[in-house]
Amino acid sequence: MIFVMGHMQLRAGDAAYLRPVITDQTHSTRVQDGCDHYSISSDIHDTDLLWINERWRDTACQADHMVSDHMVRFNIGMHRAKILNANVVIFGENNRVSKLINIGNNVPPKGSKDMIIVMGSIRMGDGEIDRLQGEMATQMATTQAEDGCELYVFSRDVTDPNLLLISERWRDGDALAAHGKAPHMAVFNKAIGGAKIEHISVKSYEAGTARALIGE
Repeated sequence: MIFVMGHMQLRAGDAAYLRPVITDQTHSTRVQDGCDHYSISSDIHDTDLLWINERWRDTACQADHMVSDHMVRFNIGMHRAKILNANVVIFGENNRVSKLINIGNNVPPKGSKDMIIVMGSIRMGDGEIDRLQGEMATQMATTQAEDGCELYVFSRDVTDPNLLLISERWRDGDALAAHGKAPHMAVFNKAIGGAKIEHISVKSYEAGTARALIGE
């Protein structure tokens, strides 16, 4: 199993301008053979900060994606934007890290055999993501300060404004387990529990194996 994770900070207004390009890329990629997950999402604070999360069956499928016709269209479209900062990496077998895009002074993450990746999505009712932005901002800031947390981000799918995406990286399983017992996690779960949720799926991945945390 192959993971691609990272961010791209665009010039103000570029994400809105490129929405048709991103939508085409998303829909075309999601139907590719071997694509288990593909999302380009906007940060809940900054719509021009894009988060990329991908999960592929194997290296060959991800490589086919990189030379696909829709990837060519996407790259041409992206030339209309100005990327101010970017760091996108591939986590391969045994969580080996390979640089895909690095613009700016970014230090790529270091993979390890114990690293845990969490990916998930929550489809919420109209207006719920906007209503819970304060709670999400607090949860992100508090969690990012936890020992062993390498990435913790909530973002909104560019193609679906009611789809909240979750992306996390943890040093190891113990760090993730401690996060689950943190007091601020209980507070956040209470807030989410009061929201209108249509579907939820959150999974953790360790060395290519998947385990359901919440939902399917």
